[in-house]
Amino acid sequence: MDKIYKLPVDTVINENLVTKLINNHSRLVDFYKKMDKYYNGNHDITAPNNSEYNKNIEVISNRTKYIVDIYNGYFLGSPIKLKCDDENLLLELETTDRINQANQVNRVISKNMAKYGHAFDLVFNDEQANINYTYLDNKEVIYVYDNTILERPLFAIHYTASKDFLNERKYITGTVYGKDERIEFDDKNGRFTFKERFVNPFGEVQITEYIENDERIGAIEPLVSLQDGYNQGLSDKATANAYFSDCYMKIIGVDLDIDEYDEEDNANQLIANLKEERIIYIPKVQEGVAQPQIDFLSKPSNDAGEENLLNRIKDDMHTISHIPDFKDLSFSNTSAEAIRLAMWDLDNVCMEKEDNFKEGLSRRYNLICIGKNNAQLVNTINDSDIDFLFSRNIPQNITSELDNAIKGRSFLSQETVLGMIPSIVPDVANEIKLLEEEKEKSITDMFVGDNHEH
Repeated sequence: MDKIYKLPVDTVINENLVTKLINNHSRLVDFYKKMDKYYNGNHDITAPNNSEYNKNIEVISNRTKYIVDIYNGYFLGSPIKLKCDDENLLLELETTDRINQANQVNRVISKNMAKYGHAFDLVFNDEQANINYTYLDNKEVIYVYDNTILERPLFAIHYTASKDFLNERKYITGTVYGKDERIEFDDKNGRFTFKERFVNPFGEVQITEYIENDERIGAIEPLVSLQDGYNQGLSDKATANAYFSDCYMKIIGVDLDIDEYDEEDNANQLIANLKEERIIYIPKVQEGVAQPQIDFLSKPSNDAGEENLLNRIKDDMHTISHIPDFKDLSFSNTSAEAIRLAMWDLDNVCMEKEDNFKEGLSRRYNLICIGKNNAQLVNTINDSDIDFLFSRNIPQNITSELDNAIKGRSFLSQETVLGMIPSIVPDVANEIKLLEEEKEKSITDMFVGDNHEH
């Protein structure tokens, strides 16, 4: 499913185009709602046919939410840190982040990427002309790229459905974010109409897309059928257990005292009463065929096969999502290093997501600097090497890292050795810089001390 749009560079933005895009966007909205349902536990399961004697029990085990939350917590449980050689620029950006609660915004964007395959944020001016940014709901965003090989952002639409309580009708209001202008619109008169137009001080589309991967496939999308199968298996087991926990008694070849039921109607009433009490009564059998029996009916047991199927589905879900099942007993009392090895596959997925996330962040902070209308700041960010430091949220085996680093000092470079202790030294380049400054200071102090002695 295509989750973005591509149009020619010279596309004219008008009411008719906006109408077509919003109407077409409904299929994506349905997809996003389905992903929300599976994250929130409102799953589709194929229920057995209900009857008087087969009351279905629906069981939902929300492993899709577990997988998304573990993935997001591992990827962005620790806040993203900005790195920049220009201390003034760094302070400016960190201040903006603090005002806009960057950690919360980034976590929501990361979760939306995992749920939907991509996510969006918006950089804007508030009423006091301050630069702010926030995440957006995918169901309310239409993103359009040009159809060139570079696929540059052409424009974006952010719209919301509102309700007119006086006229008891719903209507849509929204904004088109182009490179040159921002256009407000609504359909209060029954069709989409452009209202106010504003010059875009950013000179770029103010909305940024963050992609999970090149295919824009989230963690939930490949798991839907497996989640349905898992729920179905659990529901079938629960229904069968409930049904057979109150199982039928069978009475075969035993004559009950039914003298008071001589009449046909009364005899039928006896059968009805026995049926209501979940008793199967067969008073006579062919002589020599069966001995008198009084016991309970039991269902044929295939519990091992059912459990194998459920475990197979569960394992497939974790294999496809690259998320280990930490509830598995095999993870109990394991070392941090063992857990790290188990997360190796997930690390590879996170590296791709991290690269894509950095692209979105770079665009966000460029827009912030442009929006501040500070020519010096804009030039600085263009000239400065800004980087974003990610750290995985996983228990660290510091002792093991230090041991390996010490062992490698004799034959590895300083940079490589420092890179072997990421839990202590997250920024190797900065650590090397600090070491050089300390060395220079030590040499200076030595010569100063010598001069004082003479």
